Amino acid sequence: MSDRMSVNRLGPIFAWVWALALVGVAWGGEGPASPRAAEAPRSREARQVFERAQDKVLQIRVVLKATQSQAATGSGFLASEAGHVITNYHVVSDVALEPDRHQLEYVRGDGSRGGLELVAVDVLHDLAVARIRGHRSTSFGWHAGTMRKGDRGYSLGNPLGVGLSIVEGTFNGKVEESFTDLIHFTGAINPGMSGGPAVTAAGNVFGVNVAIHRRGQLVGYLVPAGYARDLLSAAPPDGGPAPQEFRREIVRQLLQHQDAILGELLATPLPVQSLAHFVVPNRPAPFVRCWGARERQAKQRYEEDSIVCETQAGIYVGRDIRVEPVRFEHSLLRPKGMGAWRFARLLGQEYRAERSGCDCAREEFTRFVCSEEFVETGGLALRAAVCGRAYRKFPGLYDLQLRFVSVNSSEEGLVGKLTLTGVGYDRGLAFVRHYLESLRWNP
Repeated sequence: MSDRMSVNRLGPIFAWVWALALVGVAWGGEGPASPRAAEAPRSREARQVFERAQDKVLQIRVVLKATQSQAATGSGFLASEAGHVITNYHVVSDVALEPDRHQLEYVRGDGSRGGLELVAVDVLHDLAVARIRGHRSTSFGWHAGTMRKGDRGYSLGNPLGVGLSIVEGTFNGKVEESFTDLIHFTGAINPGMSGGPAVTAAGNVFGVNVAIHRRGQLVGYLVPAGYARDLLSAAPPDGGPAPQEFRREIVRQLLQHQDAILGELLATPLPVQSLAHFVVPNRPAPFVRCWGARERQAKQRYEEDSIVCETQAGIYVGRDIRVEPVRFEHSLLRPKGMGAWRFARLLGQEYRAERSGCDCAREEFTRFVCSEEFVETGGLALRAAVCGRAYRKFPGLYDLQLRFVSVNSSEEGLVGKLTLTGVGYDRGLAFVRHYLESLRWNP
């Protein structure tokens, strides 16, 4: 959509919007472990897994064509004897989005290298399949059994440019609050290991390295191997042509993703909670996380209690684009020795501050276009604005924002914002309407 997005399309809503974990020598009460202790079964097992797997794990490099310089690195692994390689989408996204400027290559542990061509992507699960044309080699097998919490696993990859490494860790089941399936793996997965395999002691893949929790310790995430197998089965065969363009497929996947999320949230009335005399949406699904904050500064002449909720379903699309389908926040403000006129002015300033967000990355998006009105819902009078912008290079995707401030009371005020990113236009506006209808005044 161009910069001239019609305000009239936005208006009708007001009619009723992501190292080697080496425990080398254990120290106990009796001093350092003996050399014999260093040959404990687990250490021997890790070495055996590494020796069997090292020829099948690759470093993946994204190279700028103009300068032949390295722009990004990650890991990958051979998943078929025909030369198909599994990695993460975020490792190869530059190639998917700008194939004229970037190319792929692989490097083996022995230093040998060659070219790769990208043949399939799955942005929802952060996976990609590349291919070494004419390649014939042994590949990893897939784990056919069921992993249980506490089972030992081994993650392989190329962390921080230090060379191929193996991490010994623990399978801890599925991540509970994520919309898409992720495995919680306790092990030192580091940058550069993205796209490498996580395998059992038998060397079969049960997951793909994808992310770490930057505020945690040894909290890693894996994509279940089943999604990699599904993508591999949909990739072009060895002799088939590689896709020349991925943006349309990425849009299709993102719209499918948001349809699933918004469809679930639209199916029933949003759960609500009370903030003083205001009734506002609460955590609407298990994959939404909410947290609160309280501002009580001595110099301020008002109090502020806030609630923020966000879907745990973020998708990396490119360097400037990450979509998190739904995020909303509410702030309850109450004056402390402030008159009605000054409090009304404060609410207006808070509302205007909310509306002055950065309109960044103009190469990727059109400008926000807004429509503003006074509306009433459930006895609650609001000054509200709906704003929208289109994705220039991903036709059919939009960001929508609803921002509002209450005008009911001089003793308390509500300032709120709903943000939808990477959604379809009509589906997004339907959720904005659904959200507005959940707001109420409870005198």
